[in-house]
Amino acid sequence: MARKRTVISDDDVQQVRKVLWWVIPLMLAFVWLAVIYFFQTLGLIRDVHAGEPIVSVWPTIATPIPAALLFLTAVIVGVFRAIPWPQASDYVQRVLVWLLWPFLVAMAFDVIGVRPLASYYMPKHGYHRCERFELGATRRWFTDWVKDPKWCVPGKGPDWVKEQAAKEAKEATEKPRSP
Repeated sequence: MARKRTVISDDDVQQVRKVLWWVIPLMLAFVWLAVIYFFQTLGLIRDVHAGEPIVSVWPTIATPIPAALLFLTAVIVGVFRAIPWPQASDYVQRVLVWLLWPFLVAMAFDVIGVRPLASYYMPKHGYHRCERFELGATRRWFTDWVKDPKWCVPGKGPDWVKEQAAKEAKEATEKPRSP
C-alpha cells in the first residue's frame, strides 16, 4: 500500500512563516543555553578531579546535548514546512521522532540514575554527602558533596566550606615541620 502524500496548504505555509520569526531565535537561544550548561557540567567534572572542597551534583547532567539536537531539528522542520517541501518535511519529522528517543532516555537517566551513580562514585574521589546546607533539610534534586565531613554544618553554605578549606590549607602550610 502506497503512503499518502502530505499536502501543505498555503494557509499552513503562511502560518508557519509567521511563527518562525520568533521560534527560530527562541530555539537558537535554547541551543546556546544548552551549550553553556554543557560547559558548566564539564566544570563540575574538572572540580571533582581537582579536589575542590565542595561540589554540587544535579540530575540534569546528560540533558544539554540531546536537547540542543532536538531544538535544532525542530527549527529545520519548521523551515522545511515554510518552504513548502512536503517530502523533506515528512522525512525530517520522522528523524525528529527518532531524535526524541535519546532525549527521553537521557531525561530518564537524569531522574533515575544520576543520584545513585553520584552516591557510588563520589566517595571514591574522597567526597562525603552533605544534605544539611542552608536549607536545613535534604534537597531532592541537588546533592552537595564535601571533602571533609566536619565541614557539613547545618545553616552554612558553599562559601563557608571554601573559607574553611582555605583556612585549613593556610594552617597546614604555616605549621612548623618537625625534625
